[in-house]
Amino acid sequence: MSPKKKAPAASSSLMLSPWDVLAMYQAEATTKETAAELKQIELEQQNLNSQHQVALLRMKLAQDEVTKRYREVNTRLAQGRSAAAKLADQLAERHQISWDTHSYNPDTGEIYAVET
Repeated sequence: MSPKKKAPAASSSLMLSPWDVLAMYQAEATTKETAAELKQIELEQQNLNSQHQVALLRMKLAQDEVTKRYREVNTRLAQGRSAAAKLADQLAERHQISWDTHSYNPDTGEIYAVET
């Protein structure tokens, strides 16, 4: 029996064609470009989220301001009606008007006779 030929030992160096090297560089460039696009999208999304939060805070602030103004106006209206009612009482007393025969409209400030 003749001894078998041994297969040549695998070479530790690998020869790449220029096309393989070009493809690797293109893949790396595409990966970097895609990563940059993703980062840009993330930043844009963070910016939109921040703008959204700012808009919500502005809307809340405006709503609080309107509520505050409504309460202030409502308080002034109640105070004005109370003052008008006191003046109507003073006027009725001065002119001897009886609330049994007259009525007062706080919205218009009118004192008018009512039928009994």
